[in-house]
Amino acid sequence: MRSVDIDDIVPPFNLLYTTWLLKRVKNNKIDEILPDKSYVRVFNRDVIVKVKQIGGIYNPKLRVEIFSSKDDDEEGIIKTLRRVLGLDVDLTNFYNRALDNPYFSSLARKFIGAKPVVFPTLLETVTNVISCQQISLNVCLTLVNKLAEKFGGKVIVDDKQINVFPTVEDLINSKPEELRSLGYSSRKVEYILNAVNALKDKDSFESIKNLKGLGKWSINYILLRGLGRIDVIPTGDVGFRNKAKRFLGIDNIEEILSSVKEYSGMIYYYLLLENLYHEGLL
Repeated sequence: MRSVDIDDIVPPFNLLYTTWLLKRVKNNKIDEILPDKSYVRVFNRDVIVKVKQIGGIYNPKLRVEIFSSKDDDEEGIIKTLRRVLGLDVDLTNFYNRALDNPYFSSLARKFIGAKPVVFPTLLETVTNVISCQQISLNVCLTLVNKLAEKFGGKVIVDDKQINVFPTVEDLINSKPEELRSLGYSSRKVEYILNAVNALKDKDSFESIKNLKGLGKWSINYILLRGLGRIDVIPTGDVGFRNKAKRFLGIDNIEEILSSVKEYSGMIYYYLLLENLYHEGLL
């Protein structure tokens, strides 16, 4: 085990809020949050990373423990972690605008320190987006976790099962019936395997943006959760609209996003956190 401290984080930063944006639902075992609020995830197929916040929101510091049987590239792991957790994203302008907005000020104060997150790989991003099409988030992540456990495996950390999201190499020879046995429809199986084959040749957004099954909602989801484009939201997202209606009393959320347009993805994230709060998970 190696331990690395990260203290050059753009404040404010709250690890718990940020990692719940990755976990999203209680039954997601790919991204795990331990009772002491540490975050655990497997990167690069077999590198277990455990992260704990040891500094405050305004003077953030993280202690990262890396468990691996190989002499992995520590610098590369930390670089990936910084990107996944949005540690270098400066949200000063977002807070300045949101705190002056009558609709968003309470959200901004309540969840200050939550950073925009991204999935570690484009494969995980596109698998999530296809899995979540036209079904609930809970059902979606049940499917994604079944896929991860079957093709990536699992590890146990502090008595918690952590499912390992597979690589392109893990999925390239998978058969359609194997994915269907997990509960995926034939159409979603086709879309996922098409993405796997596209990313095999070139791991880039250009490789997947024109694939069958990826409409405007899906592309914006990939831009937000895969590439960190916080100026976009998944177009027509029913869950987002329902949360805006429930928590902000707004029927048409798109109409009032103009004051924070470059940061509309953060409102998407903060409404997710508000929903998690009301579910008793935060």
